[in-house]
Amino acid sequence: MKMILHSAAIVLLGTSACLLAGCGQTPHSNKPSGNLTVKVTYGGEPVTIGTVFLMSHETGLGGGANLNEEGIAQIRAVPLGDYIATVGPPELDLTDPNPQQVDYPNIPQKFRSDSTSPLRATVAPENATIEFELKE
Repeated sequence: MKMILHSAAIVLLGTSACLLAGCGQTPHSNKPSGNLTVKVTYGGEPVTIGTVFLMSHETGLGGGANLNEEGIAQIRAVPLGDYIATVGPPELDLTDPNPQQVDYPNIPQKFRSDSTSPLRATVAPENATIEFELKE
């Protein structure tokens, strides 16, 4: 009986180690990628709360990052290519029992969806910076 328990423990440990090792990879790490710095403004002022997303309808790949207090999002390790960019408000905190719906007038609706956003970005091997001025 001890031998069976010992063998089961070894198999369980080995399986766990393999699963954990597989979970440590960065998504798309086998594809050439680049980093993109995105500055977002509205009316000349930085958009300091929100998220920038990149999406390729051709490949299904993309990336995203939150905007900081300067209106800048650092999007890292995005596969090379052309993307539709969107800017959206932060997601609601689903753990809050009384989430407050906040309107973000500095992020017009058309920029929140990849089907309506006119924003485009190209990710190249070298680091790049682009600026998006959101207008009605």
